[in-house]
Amino acid sequence: AGYQYSGQVAGYCYKALKDRPIKTIILIGPSHYESFKGVAVYPTGSWKTPLGLIRIDSSMAEDLINPEADVNPNPKVFKREHSLEVQVPFIQKVLPGAKIVPLLVSHPTRASFEYLKDALAKILAKRSDVVVVLSSDLSHYHPYDRAKEIDSATIDAIQRLSLEDLERLLSRGKAEMCGAYPALYVLGALRQAGATHGVLLDYKNTGDVVPQMKDRVVGYASVAFVRTSLTKEEKLTLLNLARQAIETYVREKKAIEPDIKDIRLRANGSSFVTIKTGGHHLRGCIGNLLPYLPLYKSVVQNAVSACSRDPRFPPMSVEELRDMEVEVTVLSPMEPVEDIDEIVIGKHGLYLLKGNHSGVLLPQVPVEFG
Repeated sequence: AGYQYSGQVAGYCYKALKDRPIKTIILIGPSHYESFKGVAVYPTGSWKTPLGLIRIDSSMAEDLINPEADVNPNPKVFKREHSLEVQVPFIQKVLPGAKIVPLLVSHPTRASFEYLKDALAKILAKRSDVVVVLSSDLSHYHPYDRAKEIDSATIDAIQRLSLEDLERLLSRGKAEMCGAYPALYVLGALRQAGATHGVLLDYKNTGDVVPQMKDRVVGYASVAFVRTSLTKEEKLTLLNLARQAIETYVREKKAIEPDIKDIRLRANGSSFVTIKTGGHHLRGCIGNLLPYLPLYKSVVQNAVSACSRDPRFPPMSVEELRDMEVEVTVLSPMEPVEDIDEIVIGKHGLYLLKGNHSGVLLPQVPVEFG
């Protein structure tokens, strides 16, 4: 996009990176001109802008290349592509000396998605001097108010790291972005690396810059992704939601539908809800391992299931509500364990898998049962 339209919004992103010790920026965007399978990597050399040369991090690029996963070196497809090129002057100005790894997505494949998602997640989890920048426009050529409506839904799914909702919106024509496929790769990697939600730094469309163009605009947003622990207030909100969901369902057989504004609680997450009655006796425990719902909805759904659908117990009665204890466990992304000494009792939960059998051990269980 022209800098006169998108430049200010992009500037918010790079202002957030200013003065940080970033050594490499992984740039990922859509291929507008060339068609190919999977992901193309620009493997070595440098790019030139009016501000000078910027070097390719050839070592990292080489590490990402995996032909078996449809991630291939293919420098020729970058020749006319503008989606990544427009980001480079910002990098040169804000992070002089940093290198780049340019990636383009054309026709995505399951193999390239799974491989690149995992590879990017590992890099982000281990290196604080590497960032990923996704380059994409949002909605195209709608009237001003309609564009804001479409973009608001798109940004909301992106902030919540919800690949599922973003895919659903895109398939129904309720979200638009030229970098939709690269966005799914990046959101998958961020979620796996432990990001909790995105912070909207700025949003504008061309109608904000040139008011006489409001009948046909293009949208732009700058979102930074962060990893934060739940605050005391957020933890209390989840606990209260669980209790309210249980009491309402047991008394009225109705599910609550809370209106939650907190983006941290609206971001997709995994949880378990444990119910105890009669002097700390287990009365129900249900959860989900995959973050397919907003965290607060996960807690509400699991609270209802724990009080009524745990196959080990009959549904709870109204009388049992009097001495009910409720515990909410929020799960972080799962990580493979290579050595048993990595496990910290009371801090880490376990997901065990062998053949067709699996089991879950919440962090508090070994502490409570010795």
